[in-house]
Amino acid sequence: MRYVSLLSAFFFALALAGGALPVKAHAAEVLWESFEGDNYWEPVDWENTAQVNLSVSADKASEGKQSLKVVIREEATDWKNKVGLFREDSLNLSKDNYIVMDIFNEKTEGLEAAVGFMTGNDWTYFESDKKPLKTGWNKDIGFDLAAADFKNKGSDWKYTVPLADRDNVGKVFILLYRPAKMSADTVYIDNIRIK
Repeated sequence: MRYVSLLSAFFFALALAGGALPVKAHAAEVLWESFEGDNYWEPVDWENTAQVNLSVSADKASEGKQSLKVVIREEATDWKNKVGLFREDSLNLSKDNYIVMDIFNEKTEGLEAAVGFMTGNDWTYFESDKKPLKTGWNKDIGFDLAAADFKNKGSDWKYTVPLADRDNVGKVFILLYRPAKMSADTVYIDNIRIK
């Protein structure tokens, strides 16, 4: 009898509050990479990228206690304007809208960040448009997964296509574009979320 009274009180309160039970939306933010464990990221080995050293660090963590330290090495010859790193995974991003991250830029003005994805059974590479980074913290840098501002070989490397095969993502890339030839620099990446 007491159970029936409590249940009746619940439905009465629900009716007063508007009559609907709260529903959790799919657009909830999910922490995908916090760098709290082992490092699963690797430098790309493309001909048009410079070299980096990657390590998990207790410095500049925006979430938890660790971040990914990206040391961009100085180049004596054959300067490249970008560096890249990637992580293999098996992701379905078809119902997600953004990938968001925090980046600490130690000293370089004019640095820009982009994300890339290998998708589909043919492993097609897509890269987002670039986002500017100020020195210091750049929190909540978001890349719109549904926007038609990605580039790939099929678009002649122009930012005019949507990210295809979002339900079959095999690799996630982070690219850092440098404004000019520079000495070694350090960037910290943390708190990568999907929402």
